[in-house]
Amino acid sequence: MDYRNTNCSNQHVDLMGLGPMRILDVGLFISVLGGGLSLASTLFPWYGVGGQGISLFEPATNSWFVPWLILIGGVLSILSRYGALVTSFGFWAYQSGPPLFMYFGLIPISVPEYSFGLGFWIAWIGILISLQGGSWNFAVAGLRLPNVMEWVFPGVGVLMAIIGIFAYDITRANGLSFLRAIPALAIAAMGMVMACSGLIRTGAWAKMYEPRSKNERR
Repeated sequence: MDYRNTNCSNQHVDLMGLGPMRILDVGLFISVLGGGLSLASTLFPWYGVGGQGISLFEPATNSWFVPWLILIGGVLSILSRYGALVTSFGFWAYQSGPPLFMYFGLIPISVPEYSFGLGFWIAWIGILISLQGGSWNFAVAGLRLPNVMEWVFPGVGVLMAIIGIFAYDITRANGLSFLRAIPALAIAAMGMVMACSGLIRTGAWAKMYEPRSKNERR
């Protein structure tokens, strides 16, 4: 068998005879898909009150900055998975507005029936996909982000998971149904995925489950 053409430095794989595909392009495809979904989510209603859909760009005192975070984060997510940090912050701010405002008495608890729209959930899927993208999709330009930056994801992810669980408790404490609290659980799930993704990229996940050597056991 000839191994001369199996040099991994070429970063090419042959998938089911479909021809060579650069490994870099896989990360780029994931990033484009995730960032594209985040951007496309702005075309659909993010919120609904009394059966009426509300656009992300509708004026709101508690989330006026969210559209900019979603747009900027969606574009940055195509370049790097770090863009998902910007998008996730906007997503969290939009979701946390109603329960937190009710908790601090800024809006009445007896608000009309509301729900989060299709755009909200498309953005959630887009963020989860973007987190699996490349750390820097244009390394061919000679630019590369330091690996230590991957440690940002576990810290932010754990914080976001805690905030999501806290928002869930607040929502339930306000007497709202479990279905109304699902978006808060979506925030918690997004934080967990972010933390696990960061641990995997840094190699810390593998080290935690790495079998101990005989010398370490003594």
